[in-house]
Amino acid sequence: PPRLTLTLALALAAVPTAAPEAILAQGDTRAHSTEAKSAMVLIPKQNRKAILQYIFKEGVIVCAKDHRKPKHDDLEVPNIHVMMVCKSLTSRGYLTHTFNWQWHYYY
Repeated sequence: PPRLTLTLALALAAVPTAAPEAILAQGDTRAHSTEAKSAMVLIPKQNRKAILQYIFKEGVIVCAKDHRKPKHDDLEVPNIHVMMVCKSLTSRGYLTHTFNWQWHYYY
């Protein structure tokens, strides 16, 4: 139908033809959404070691669901480091995860 062809032509005309780098340089954020982008958390070896030692010693670790919290309640490491290490160990099958009342329980 002619209306569909016209709509398709208008849609194709609205698509930018510049390279993605040029689009991002112009400030267009359609190519990369900020919500979909997740920041990579790099955890220092000493923090990872402290978290693992605590888990092996106690058998369980609890952390609040607050990635902005500067320090974990029991360890001298950022709370997000504890969350990410435990998330990794859970995905590998080494820990079991329970979430209740905004707290993560790993055992």
